[in-house]
Amino acid sequence: MDKSALKGSQPEAGEACGCGDFCHFDPELRERLIRRLKMIEGQVRGIARMVEEDRHCTEVLTQIGSVQEAMRQVGKLVMRNYLLTCVAQALEGEEGSSDQIYDQLMEVIYKFAR
Repeated sequence: MDKSALKGSQPEAGEACGCGDFCHFDPELRERLIRRLKMIEGQVRGIARMVEEDRHCTEVLTQIGSVQEAMRQVGKLVMRNYLLTCVAQALEGEEGSSDQIYDQLMEVIYKFAR
């Protein structure tokens, strides 16, 4: 069965904005994202150690909250990049219809806001 029939009028990722399968990250932003993600990876490993060591639930939950907030900050940076590059480029170049672009943008915002 055709995937587009299942999704209705929702565009595939990158379809409406013209990004295709790849999105451009400025080299400085890419380094910031990778550095933050590696720090988060270390925090997650620390949480696993805490669980292995039977640390108090409140300590574990505090660390989980820290990781969630750190991931939100990474998400904000990626969302900003998406708006400044993919969406802006699509609106300027009219890659696809504006309805498709707005539909894709709303889908991304809803996914991020969960």
